[in-house]
Amino acid sequence: MPQNIKITSLSMQMKFLSHPLRVALMAGVTLAYSPLLSLAEEAAAEGEGGVTQFEEIVVTANKREQSLRDVAMSVGVATGRDIANRGVSNLNELSISTPGLEMQELAPGFTRITIRGISPTPGTAATSGLYVDETPYVLTTSGQVDVGPDVRMFDIERVEVLRGPQGTLYGEGAMGGLVRVITNKPNLNEFEGAVQGQYYSYAHGSDGLTADAMVNLPIIENKLAVRATGYYRDDGGYIDDVYRNEPDLNDAKIAEGRISLRYQSENLTLDASIKHYDNDLGAIINSSDRNYETTFFVDTFSKDKYTIYNMTLDYDLGWANVVSSSSYFDREMAWRSDVSSVAILNIVNALYGGLTGGEPITGVITEGDWTMSAFTEELRLISNQDERLRWTAGLFYKNGQAEILTDAETIPAVPRTLFNNVVQPESEQYALFGEMEYDVTDKLHAVAGLRWFREEQRNSKRNLGDFAPVNIDINIPLTYESVQPRFSLLYDLSEDASVYGTISRGFRAGGVNSNVESVRVVPVELGGDPNVSATFNPESLWNYEIGVKGAWLDNKISANLSGFYMKWSGMQIRQNLLNPALTYLMNIGSAHSAGVELEFDVRPFTGFTASGGLQLLDAKVDEGREGFPKGDRLPNSITRKVTLRAEYEFPVTDLVSAFIRADYTNTGGSYSRVPNAEDLYSGGYDVVNMRVGVNVGQWKAELFADNIFDDFLPYEVSNPIGVGTGLPLFRSRAPRRLGVLLRVDF
Repeated sequence: MPQNIKITSLSMQMKFLSHPLRVALMAGVTLAYSPLLSLAEEAAAEGEGGVTQFEEIVVTANKREQSLRDVAMSVGVATGRDIANRGVSNLNELSISTPGLEMQELAPGFTRITIRGISPTPGTAATSGLYVDETPYVLTTSGQVDVGPDVRMFDIERVEVLRGPQGTLYGEGAMGGLVRVITNKPNLNEFEGAVQGQYYSYAHGSDGLTADAMVNLPIIENKLAVRATGYYRDDGGYIDDVYRNEPDLNDAKIAEGRISLRYQSENLTLDASIKHYDNDLGAIINSSDRNYETTFFVDTFSKDKYTIYNMTLDYDLGWANVVSSSSYFDREMAWRSDVSSVAILNIVNALYGGLTGGEPITGVITEGDWTMSAFTEELRLISNQDERLRWTAGLFYKNGQAEILTDAETIPAVPRTLFNNVVQPESEQYALFGEMEYDVTDKLHAVAGLRWFREEQRNSKRNLGDFAPVNIDINIPLTYESVQPRFSLLYDLSEDASVYGTISRGFRAGGVNSNVESVRVVPVELGGDPNVSATFNPESLWNYEIGVKGAWLDNKISANLSGFYMKWSGMQIRQNLLNPALTYLMNIGSAHSAGVELEFDVRPFTGFTASGGLQLLDAKVDEGREGFPKGDRLPNSITRKVTLRAEYEFPVTDLVSAFIRADYTNTGGSYSRVPNAEDLYSGGYDVVNMRVGVNVGQWKAELFADNIFDDFLPYEVSNPIGVGTGLPLFRSRAPRRLGVLLRVDF
């Protein structure tokens, strides 16, 4: 790691210790455990067969099964059991306690992923990938908004967070890293099912409920089974519209269903699945002041539905396995949003001079109707894993298209529309990739991989309206190619521990500034720029990483530690955010992200587990330009994250056991965009959650409290000066939530 990059010292980062009440609560939880712990130690000493060791974690981060300790990169893993025990319902909630991962959720279905401080600026394509099983969820072409779909966390096998560029095996867009959600597959031999429900209430808001169900049905023993999963959530919301006196503006109804089928013969495994998701939201953007209040001038809404089809074939050739995965993703979104801000209103009133009679324009609303679809096919050949030389080779193809209709008008209405835009991006991607791992000795292992990537874009757009006075059609074809390598060395310190070093590269394609003609002719004082380029260039990122991972004391302690330095070249930044019709992308130079990540688990005796993590991060602009100064922090990059968790489960009778779980997270603050400004700084937060309950045979009942202290948990400033309130508006996590959960497995 270069010496001129300064990582904020640990002593400076530990400001969370200045919050004595939070720390005292965690200490109190530990003390509350202590009488039970002594009993547990006695039981562990007297009993036999108690589990105090961590089971080996097997991941498929490299598209083949490996022990986590054999993977030469930083991978965070949350098992299905861990997800259920912590009450995690979606990826956004999981990110709170995951080092290196941040998710900015504007609303369910409108999510941006940030890994290691590498975040897309508002309105740009994703910088980190998202997969569910074999299906990529990143659909649109570079330069278009990519809003990650909502993914629910019921009946999940595990979630893998791959930190650092994953371009070699996963392709364009996975510069910061990748999140992989692996669902439970049909069980060929046993009938099983589960029903779960919870009821809860928000501080400052309304009540809500969820209902989940799963059933697994073997049809032909050892050969054919089907698994069906359903999820429903009716969320009451907690943000109030003080202008229209409408409470709980951000209420939501969400439904999801998934049907999976598995067929298995001696050499063939076939997995087929269909998943459908539907949500209906009261507001597209969860923005409020610190009192959970906002001002909207009109009814807002958001509707989002998507369907995913996938079929994966895995055939054993004897000397290798051939895997084919075919996916089709279809998504429709419609929304209306109030985007009024003091800055936008100043521009609008300057353009119109106010309404007839001198009445000023008080608001601006936008409406959208988006459709997106993509077909992907990947064909892989994977060698046997018991050879000294192991390899993976593959072909990848993706065809994606979208139609994005967006318009805006003023409040009160005037005879003209600010803008009415129709964008129709299309993209075809082709890739060849391969990776080899060779055992140089019994302890030293070398990995080398390479991906050749080609993308052909067709971008068309029609601009109409007063903010886009040049009514033209734009159609510019573009082609990009890239080679993305990865090199790693891993050395076994013992059977249970290893050290590694990795160099890898990520890539994001360029694209078209479809507003270019409008931007060139609009006056500079209204957001125009006569010199704006018609296109923007690709960007790339190199990652240099070292780490150690392993287990000690007879697998009672497990820990992973990594340090990294990433150089981001040709960084794409969206310019002119004050005028929604005239925004465009530009390349500003370079940036870096450097840091340390630690994750650990401790299981000293049966039933008790303590775990946690630490992230220290320095992510800044190295080479800027006018308006984007050197030294500014990258958007949505937090300087630290500290997480602590403890859980203890103990027997009460032969049939009944009880449990108590608590977790604590402290984060630093972040800026919403570059250039940084104090009114774009969200500040950090502390959050404590707790769960207590009992297991009675196949039944479970628990009480839970999320955000016990009802702290305000901001992660992004959405509007420095809110219209109506005059206060900054934030996107934040939920206030205190109290509830009860019941579950039965059969």
